[in-house]
Amino acid sequence: MNVLIDAEVIANRRWSPIIELIMELAAVGRHDLDYDTLDDLRNAGWVRENSSDMSELLGHIEKAQSVRGLSVAKVMIQTGVADSGLIGAEGETVVSPLRALEFLYTPFQIVLENEEFDGAFLLWMARALRRDDFLRAYRLSKVDFRHAGGKGSIDRSIRLLSSRVWGRADRKYSREMSKWAAVIIDSDSKHPGHSPNVAIIDRVRDKVAFSHLLSKRAIESYLPKSFIIKKLPALRLKVESLFSMSPEQRKHYHMKNGMKVDGQVLSKASYQLSTKPSSEEKALFSSLDDHHWNLLAPGFGASLAEIYVNESCRPDNSGIISLIDPDDALELDGVFTSIMRAC
Repeated sequence: MNVLIDAEVIANRRWSPIIELIMELAAVGRHDLDYDTLDDLRNAGWVRENSSDMSELLGHIEKAQSVRGLSVAKVMIQTGVADSGLIGAEGETVVSPLRALEFLYTPFQIVLENEEFDGAFLLWMARALRRDDFLRAYRLSKVDFRHAGGKGSIDRSIRLLSSRVWGRADRKYSREMSKWAAVIIDSDSKHPGHSPNVAIIDRVRDKVAFSHLLSKRAIESYLPKSFIIKKLPALRLKVESLFSMSPEQRKHYHMKNGMKVDGQVLSKASYQLSTKPSSEEKALFSSLDDHHWNLLAPGFGASLAEIYVNESCRPDNSGIISLIDPDDALELDGVFTSIMRAC
């Protein structure tokens, strides 16, 4: 966050201990200090009294920020603000000096259906795409993952971030955290035109800094072919069949369950006769020949998602970026950019 501290707050010696802690947060890269705020700090009486140490700290902050640039997300610290904070006219979070540290020590929350697997997916892809800024932000606790425990609980997770349990109607113990969170979820799309999770995004759009619906059905759909084969060589034939599918088929293929119907693996002919799959699903996979169908219909189970979590499967810097599908790389690079701009 780009932190702006009102000049009157800076001039008031009462708030100097809090401001010094905020400066330390900026020095380690947790937040930025607006350049007008830096100028006001240099001119503050209590700063000049400790000129040597403070000048060194301010110089370090300014130099670091000139390299990385400032976040576009803003926090304004000023007096006369309700304890819960509020959203200002330009979309900034406005907080009182007394509550400032509570906000600034709270990492930007990436709300996920499953913290471990979806969080590992984001870290895995960040490393593969060489987004060291995101990896560093996570290690510094500038961003963190928030476990919703399922898509049906995402709304609740966002609400509790601000209200906490037993929230009151007068918001006495609430925090205005709508600019401190993002939502990223799978599409769960079974065929082109199927968008079951758009409703979730629509419900939370105005409650978070940004939201993103992955273009593919699930996180496993983003794993590159050569990497799966390298890590799971026993699945080579199945992986070859997977990547014989068209990009549209792979986008909607259920990596865990394949084309099972009520948990049962059916032949292609039986699948086409079943009343359970939609006509769109049947049409999407109708071009698969029997060989590929027989390999892909059972799905891959849960083994692929483990690649994101398993320490031995983490990507290195030996060119894996070239293995990521260009469309996937473009999408996820945009996601990381949105996160970094928001935090």
